[in-house]
Amino acid sequence: MRRRLCPKEALFTPSFIAVCSANLLFFIASFMMVPVLPIYLLDGLHASKSVVGIILSAYMIGALVMRPISGFLADQFPRKMLFLVCGILFAAQFEGYLLFNALALVGIVRALHGMSFGALSTSAATLAVDVIPIAKLGTGIGLYGMMGSLAMALGPMIGMLVLEAGSYDAVFITAMGCAAGGILLGLLVKKQRVTVSRGEKISLDRFFLKKGTYAFIGLVLMAFVYGLLVNYLSVFARERHVMANPGYFFLLMSLGLILSRLFAGGMIDKGYIGRLILGGKGTILLASLLFLFVPTETVFFGSAVAFGLGFGMMSPSYQTLFINLAEPTRRGTANATYLIAWDVGIGAAVLLGGLIAEISSFDDAFILGLIMLFFSAVLYMKVIGPQYEKNKLR
Repeated sequence: MRRRLCPKEALFTPSFIAVCSANLLFFIASFMMVPVLPIYLLDGLHASKSVVGIILSAYMIGALVMRPISGFLADQFPRKMLFLVCGILFAAQFEGYLLFNALALVGIVRALHGMSFGALSTSAATLAVDVIPIAKLGTGIGLYGMMGSLAMALGPMIGMLVLEAGSYDAVFITAMGCAAGGILLGLLVKKQRVTVSRGEKISLDRFFLKKGTYAFIGLVLMAFVYGLLVNYLSVFARERHVMANPGYFFLLMSLGLILSRLFAGGMIDKGYIGRLILGGKGTILLASLLFLFVPTETVFFGSAVAFGLGFGMMSPSYQTLFINLAEPTRRGTANATYLIAWDVGIGAAVLLGGLIAEISSFDDAFILGLIMLFFSAVLYMKVIGPQYEKNKLR
């Protein structure tokens, strides 16, 4: 059995600040590659668009493969050690982009990079939960997740600025430096005093939180909408003849994410998880309706803030829900299940969104997302919420 002993009530401990700061740097390193890598593959390595799509998807597939395994490992081994090992692997693999210029090798590097990031993000989230007092779990998770939202705004911007000022190699080296900074900050996290016993039987529940199955489905349906926004927004904006830079949409959405996380955590700690999840779904539903059916630039960019507010309310609430359904010895599995739901939803959006758009239009892809969003809300009210209240452990 593993448990944290004598948790302190202070949230802003050196360990919490260190793990949040490390998370920010690791995610900046990851998001720096998002706008740069497609350009590098197309212009630098002269890849076809189909090959670019395959290489980019390799990162997501690698992360998805590692989620359940890393969740299991986080429940079996010291979490700080696992976090540091994964961080070192993640940072070192940036060198692969510097060493190799054959498309097949870059694809392999990208898949391995996705695997290390999947393991890193799972172990980091579990380590963060370990250093957060139970009474302030919602606030802590909200602030920790806010680092990812901030990185989503800063990472692509930093990547493009470095590329414009330097070269592709400069981007890869800068990203590696950010990841190295994350490792150094990880060393500052105080080792948690835990007791561990071995010998538990291997079962599905060691890799996937079975008590969270319906919550998993509900989150996948929500993540589908997010996946459409992240992957197809620029093309959708072009279809709608939006003249302004779509990058401002992500900046505004990040602002909404950060703002909502500032108040959502405190509400989670007061027991309002269900209200926040339904409020988040309702806000995203409203934003989606405006986004789809009021085709003006003002509404287009205004909906970005609403999307951010909705996802910012919903995301930490769902993560806390999974953690509250799990024993302390299953926190890694709980976090892995939560993150897998995001991966599956976003991956489905990439696949189905492109297919639907090719047959008809991106409008229809977003309408499908709207339908999924509605069913997600109904599922929470009828099944997920009641089951959570019955089975929650804290």
